[in-house]
Amino acid sequence: MDIIEKKILSMLEKDVRIPSSEIAKKLKTSRQVVDYRMNKLVEENIILNFTFLIDASKFHHHMWHIYLKLQNLTGQSEKNIITFLNNKKEVWWIASCQGEWDLIFSVIGDDLLIFDKLITDFKSQFHMYINQQYITSLIKVWMFPRGYFLNKPTKKEIFLSGATPIKIGEKDKSILKIVATQARMPATEIAKQTKTSARQVIYRMKELIKKHIIAGSRLHLNFNQLQYDYYKVCFYTQDFTEEKEKSLLSWCEMNPNTLYYVKKIAPWTFEIEFETESYKQLNEILKELRNKFGNVIKRTETSLITEELKGEMNFL
Repeated sequence: MDIIEKKILSMLEKDVRIPSSEIAKKLKTSRQVVDYRMNKLVEENIILNFTFLIDASKFHHHMWHIYLKLQNLTGQSEKNIITFLNNKKEVWWIASCQGEWDLIFSVIGDDLLIFDKLITDFKSQFHMYINQQYITSLIKVWMFPRGYFLNKPTKKEIFLSGATPIKIGEKDKSILKIVATQARMPATEIAKQTKTSARQVIYRMKELIKKHIIAGSRLHLNFNQLQYDYYKVCFYTQDFTEEKEKSLLSWCEMNPNTLYYVKKIAPWTFEIEFETESYKQLNEILKELRNKFGNVIKRTETSLITEELKGEMNFL
């Protein structure tokens, strides 16, 4: 990618609905050039989707991540596991990994009994392939726009707020279902698909942002096509106070490779997700973290996310 494409990606990462004309004005080029570059990034499978991040905690009380270390696995048994999870509407994210964990998946819902049945059914069918399993509960998630395109610091946004669920109308849900994966769709087309007016679509989207139901925007990028690695690092801590967490979040804003900071109930205290050019770069980042927060960080566990197998806002 050249610097023009990096600048386009950087602007889209901060505001996925920014008009091409505004990007062109900032880059001092034509709208036609911007549209051509954007279409090229889509055709080259670098941009997979233009997405709005939906705060799932506004819809459901509980969100879990299940971490699996697998054993005795064949190609067919792995396929069977993925098929089982893909067919469950409660499962909204699946990732294949290397390192500390082999598979991570996310479940969302209100009913603990339904969650228990899903996990029980899963273990009943696939217990012979499970070497180790951790079930964790999400508390809060911060998102950081990718700063590494231009090597600049970013500003954190709360992705999952951990708020009490609220009632959301069917018309708003129908809009969210579209913009969750097609955030650049014109308001006129959204209106056509949702049987309302463009003015109503614009108004409703502003209200959804105001209520933090739409928590922010993000490019869904093919990190393999970008030749970047996607890591999830779990941090075990000691004496981790609120002030130290604030300091850590400020550090995350200054590090251009940070994607998410995840606070949860788990054997570890929090997770940070990074996209880096190499494992060596990740190690340099972790070394910097230990130098700054060595009195807090006891140890870390790293997993390389090799493929995202599912990512659906199917709670809408």
